[in-house]
Amino acid sequence: MEATKKYRIYIGSENITAIYRAFDSFFDCYTVIPAKGVWHGKLEVCYIVEIIADEKKYNVIYNICKQLNIELQQESILMTDEHTHTQLI
Repeated sequence: MEATKKYRIYIGSENITAIYRAFDSFFDCYTVIPAKGVWHGKLEVCYIVEIIADEKKYNVIYNICKQLNIELQQESILMTDEHTHTQLI
C-alpha cells in the first residue's frame, strides 16, 4: 500500500471541456463526477474532479484550480484533500 492523498475539486460550471483540458495537461488518471450543487441557494450543474496523488502534487492542483477559477469566471472553486492509502488490484 502506498500513502497518498485524495484531492477533490468542486467546480460549478458546465464547461467540461475546459475542465478536462486543464487536468489532462498534468494527470494521466483522474475521475470526473457530474453532479448538482447549490451555491447561494441556487441549484447549479457542477463537476467533482477526484485525483489520487502524492502530497507533492498539491501545488499543481492548486494552480489548476486558480487558473480554472479565472477562466470559468467562478466566484470560487472548492479543493479538499485527505490522507488515504491506495492499492491497485
